[in-house]
Amino acid sequence: MLVESLAYPHYFPNETLRRSVDQESMARVLSKATGGPDGYGYKDGMTYVPRTWINTYEWMHAYEGERGNLLVHFPGLEEHRWSHMSKWLDIVETTPKKLEVPLEEAEYFNQTTAFRTRLRTARETITLTEKKVGLMPNGTIGEKEEIKKTEMAICELKRVLREEADNVEAAQQRLQELNAIKESISI
Repeated sequence: MLVESLAYPHYFPNETLRRSVDQESMARVLSKATGGPDGYGYKDGMTYVPRTWINTYEWMHAYEGERGNLLVHFPGLEEHRWSHMSKWLDIVETTPKKLEVPLEEAEYFNQTTAFRTRLRTARETITLTEKKVGLMPNGTIGEKEEIKKTEMAICELKRVLREEADNVEAAQQRLQELNAIKESISI
């Protein structure tokens, strides 16, 4: 996947990759449903994690992170970037302990546990619902519409888990919608 991402601009020189060539190349490779080592692409095997776990932003007005975050990113600061970076370097060089937090005191463990639990619950719900759909009668128009509605809800939850898993509210809403449909299925 990384090799494909790096090679993307060379293999597709006529495609417009905008300002962040590396990020856009990777996004396009990750969205593929074909290719890759197994022929199925990477689309169904990726999940976005909360950005702030690995990439907190320093804005003009404030820092969005907290002590113990792993990285500070300086997007959009333009001519102010160097003064902000200088401030951070001063902190790291003169008072490094000011930002350090022992891992057991950081929120990463609790946040990652909750995140993985939400993913697991959603994926289990998808699997159970897909099994129920396979057992549903589909002779009447109403039955076919119910199957289609259920399959659309499954697809939407899969999309959110793939593209917006870091958006807790969206993932929870789609899971609740699918659970409501699953509970209404009578077999």
